[in-house]
Amino acid sequence: MSAEVFETCFRDRYAALVQVLHGLTGNRSTAEDAAQEAFLRLWEKGPAARPDADHWVFRVARNVALDELKRERRRARRDALSEPVDHTRPFEDDDVQRVRTVVASMRPRDREVLLLRAFANLSGAEIAKVVGRRANAVKQDLFRARERLRELWLKQEGASR
Repeated sequence: MSAEVFETCFRDRYAALVQVLHGLTGNRSTAEDAAQEAFLRLWEKGPAARPDADHWVFRVARNVALDELKRERRRARRDALSEPVDHTRPFEDDDVQRVRTVVASMRPRDREVLLLRAFANLSGAEIAKVVGRRANAVKQDLFRARERLRELWLKQEGASR
């Protein structure tokens, strides 16, 4: 991969990639780490041309982030065995936090396709390449995810309005 192609890909996609990963992981630092790892791997052994490099870096970053989430869950389970569980959730009254809360409550598959569409502005075909599913399946996933988001919003936020 040429330095020019890499730099252009990085400049064009890094911010959107971090946004998607932040939504997926719920942690900005984890998102940035996963994005940086994906770009490092792109430089070392990714496709040499765009747009393949764009899709490749999203797929690799997604996998890195999901692996980190798995590690965090295992750590949390170990920690939960030694600490009492507090089921109360702080509720902040600003729109961004409420939307994040609703999105975070969605199934990972639904959350992922919504974030890739909303923050990375990827098409259904591009999302399919990132998540490793057929384009038609992604279209269905997007439709269901939007419906689920609407239902969750009304359920969680409708009563408070």
